[in-house]
Amino acid sequence: MYFDEHLHRTPEFVGQVKKTITDLLETVGLQARQPIRVLTKPLCRHWKDKLLASGISPQTVARKLGIVHHWLKWCLRQDYIETVPTEGLQLPARMVRDSKKIKRSFELTDLAAILNDPFLTAKRTSAKPRDREVYWIVMMLAYSGARCGEVVQLLCSDIREDEGIWYMNLENDPENNKRVKNCFSVRQVPLHSGLLKLGLLEYVQSIKTGKLFPFMIQASQPSASVSISFRYVRDRKVDGGNGKADRSRSLHSLRHSMAVALKKARVDDGIRHKLLGHAQGSSVEDRVYLEGLSYTLPELSEALEKVQLPIRP
Repeated sequence: MYFDEHLHRTPEFVGQVKKTITDLLETVGLQARQPIRVLTKPLCRHWKDKLLASGISPQTVARKLGIVHHWLKWCLRQDYIETVPTEGLQLPARMVRDSKKIKRSFELTDLAAILNDPFLTAKRTSAKPRDREVYWIVMMLAYSGARCGEVVQLLCSDIREDEGIWYMNLENDPENNKRVKNCFSVRQVPLHSGLLKLGLLEYVQSIKTGKLFPFMIQASQPSASVSISFRYVRDRKVDGGNGKADRSRSLHSLRHSMAVALKKARVDDGIRHKLLGHAQGSSVEDRVYLEGLSYTLPELSEALEKVQLPIRP
């Protein structure tokens, strides 16, 4: 019933919620058919303490608590419970903030080593559809700076052509379980010529209809599945390949790397924000005078083409 009222959520989010709630119930020893009201605050506190003791970051613990808290507040509104047992169990904001690791961008040499690694490039022609999907997702992230969740959920019909320019259409589409982060994330991102040279359009044509990455989207956590393959290559190629690469540089760092590359290429701030799906800014000029600022596909494509990645075709 809870998920029926949150149909706009992505399959990845639904999988995270199910996994988190299941972990809670198993940890405190509750059975599936017991009434939800037996879930008390001491039991929730026990689960929280177990999470903290397991060694995962306070940031992850806070996220899991937030997921359960949101669900329990819904249960309260439906009169299944009289109080929310997670109320007051949130971690101190400073504790969470200090645990966050800011993702860094890749140096150009590291990026070249990762994206040209045979383990990754072999996936482009792999007989396994899932391997091919991993390859194209990583390359689309590297050449666009988009979020992984935005790319994984794409439909074949989201790869479009207008004014002679191919682009990917990012939008909210609950009917097809597509969701972007916010209103600024709704955008059209040109496909870099490097992607086209690698054969992206041929890959799209081979799928023809439906989800662009049908195997990956079926995973409980699609973005995490792509990250696993990416981390393997990163650990092989970065910091001497000793398996102890800097964890502050992950799959999401490809987005940071594109942001840095656009800045170094002296791309206008407005265009850079539009490509990455960011708000214009917080100043009066940004919020008021530039509120209606827009760019054409040719303008966006010209700016993106200023970034050249060291990827061998």
